[in-house]
Amino acid sequence: MGCESSNSAQTELNGERSGNKVLVVVGPSGVGKDTLMQKVFDNHPNVFKKGVTHTSRKMREGEKEGYNYYYVTEEEFLKMKSENKFVEFNYYNKNYYGLSKMELESQSKSDKILYVIIDINGAKNVNKAKIPANYVAILPPNEETLNERLKGRGTETEEVIKGRLETAKTELKEIEKCGFFNHKVYNNNLDEAVQDMEGFLKKVYPDKL
Repeated sequence: MGCESSNSAQTELNGERSGNKVLVVVGPSGVGKDTLMQKVFDNHPNVFKKGVTHTSRKMREGEKEGYNYYYVTEEEFLKMKSENKFVEFNYYNKNYYGLSKMELESQSKSDKILYVIIDINGAKNVNKAKIPANYVAILPPNEETLNERLKGRGTETEEVIKGRLETAKTELKEIEKCGFFNHKVYNNNLDEAVQDMEGFLKKVYPDKL
């Protein structure tokens, strides 16, 4: 699969958006992208705004509606999809995920930097839709560490973990193939990864950080 996806939604957003305002964060399951970006957000609470995607999967313990995801039924998701309400959408591990046009439009006049955490296929779709953005990949130091992190969650069966690891391997290969990433962060040590990310963000958003 190339770095452009054929199922990209056609995007027409209202209003103008400053160049490269959206920050697209990509990484396989278990790499720690949510934790890393939460640290960045905590360090700069008045700079960033998290973009929330829709999903048809069930809410996990500790998650919050409207923060982690907008939780909808599969029927509701497919209805939104048929109405062309998504910038990008994907089917992953038997669930749908998608970033809505409304989510981007709600931030089109905001002074804050909108960041979205999506998978590689979602990033391809955003790139194909020609939305001005900076793309950052969060990567594991090695496959063994990623496997340990997935098992450490304790929320899924061995079969599910195995499936996620195989998916992660595929995603990592796709990330390496794609040339639109502006930066890659290897999350071996969280504090060092946060410093790496913030160093990059200061270069691309010098007026904000």
